[in-house]
Amino acid sequence: MPLVIELRDNSGKVLGVAGETSPSKMLPDITGDDFRLLRGVDEYDDTVFNSLQMTWLLQELKRLRETAGSPDQARLLDEIIGLGKQCAAMQHTYLVFLGD
Repeated sequence: MPLVIELRDNSGKVLGVAGETSPSKMLPDITGDDFRLLRGVDEYDDTVFNSLQMTWLLQELKRLRETAGSPDQARLLDEIIGLGKQCAAMQHTYLVFLGD
């Protein structure tokens, strides 16, 4: 089941998209308090983060990036981090993890 990550505005318009991946490849073992936001990503439903949550979400994504298991995983995390930075810089935008 693929997971797609989109940057959207408040009208639902897609402003950017990160590559498609399986949740297990992008979100390996993210239990515990180190990944409070990412552990809430639902691979079967949509998960939405707003611009006010980006500071914490970006920290979690950067920690994942530091331990990326492959160049493809690192590249995908870089794309998501880029979308997250855009989201943090703009009001009324959302980073949406689209589950299957």
